[in-house]
Amino acid sequence: MAARTSAKFQISRGARPGFSLIEVLIVVLIMGIVLGMTGSLLGGFYNMFEASEDQSSARMRAQDVFNILSTPIQNAGIGVPSADLEHAFTFTGVDSLPKVEFGMLTWPAPLSIASGDNQPFDDLSGNQLRVVYGVPTGIKHIGAEIPPEPSGPSKPHKTSFSFERQIGDRQIIDAGDVVSLDPYYMKEIDSNATTASLLGFPGADMMPVLIYSKVTPFAGTTRELNIYNNPLSYVPSPDYFGANTIRSNLDVFMIRGAWVYVDSDDTFCFLNIHSPIFRDAGFPTPGGSPATPPPHTDPLFSGFMIEGIAGIWFETDADPDYSWRYLKVDVLTEGDALDEKRDASRAALEAKWNARGVSLKPGVYYEEFSKVIRTRNLQR
Repeated sequence: MAARTSAKFQISRGARPGFSLIEVLIVVLIMGIVLGMTGSLLGGFYNMFEASEDQSSARMRAQDVFNILSTPIQNAGIGVPSADLEHAFTFTGVDSLPKVEFGMLTWPAPLSIASGDNQPFDDLSGNQLRVVYGVPTGIKHIGAEIPPEPSGPSKPHKTSFSFERQIGDRQIIDAGDVVSLDPYYMKEIDSNATTASLLGFPGADMMPVLIYSKVTPFAGTTRELNIYNNPLSYVPSPDYFGANTIRSNLDVFMIRGAWVYVDSDDTFCFLNIHSPIFRDAGFPTPGGSPATPPPHTDPLFSGFMIEGIAGIWFETDADPDYSWRYLKVDVLTEGDALDEKRDASRAALEAKWNARGVSLKPGVYYEEFSKVIRTRNLQR
């Protein structure tokens, strides 16, 4: 019996049955399915990564635009009257200068919108924005109250306001004719009428003031800055108390002007209006403001720029009771991919933005973002 058992074992080890054709085909089919699924999965991961990258770059561009616009829109109108900017930004009889003009004098209001390239800035929606706003300096007027001049056209009032040399960790540095407050730059007025010489104080029916000379020497921890203060050209509403009065402990703001638009190269432009550059270049408009918005490639351009912005749209409420209480900003941004086939939402964007004068390029991913920014300081 032991011999028979051994024979069976040998027969079992020696049997080598071959694979049938059907079994081979099944194995090949399974491998093909696995490889196909793997390839589809990798392709899906790649497409998802590409879409995520597009969406991330588009969202980052839109967020950059909103970050730039939020503070100017929220601070629009600080230290500036709601009307008659021509008088607010024209100073006559300033020392030896016969007339000092700033580029915002032709603007109709601290916040205004234009629709199209050559339209006046009197629309409730459009693709261009002009804003006159205040930049906080971190210092306060700690001197006595400065009363306003009588209403009506007259020479600016020559006066001064007092402030501390240092507030917190910010220190005012005396550099000859220039007074700098880190990180801002205040400068004495000269023939070029740079906006670095414009200051403003919060309140109703306030007028911007002009730095006309160097500061006085220190008196302890305080010093004085000499300014010209324009009178109001109109009788203020009795609803507002203390018009054009610079009171003690008021914050000091730098007055700035900006022109916001998208140029033909799909670049968002936040053009700073500071007269010397434009006036020296021979722009004929008062105060040195350009007649048309220059592209970001113009050597005279000065301000913020963000590439990959296909279009921008500003809109406020048509109801006069709510107009300019807020500003809705739509931004059409581009992704970074050169070949995109995600056309599901493109048709709706194209129909919306074509009506606004924006042409979408083939093979580029687009996404729209919106933000509502409330105004805080506009008189209505």
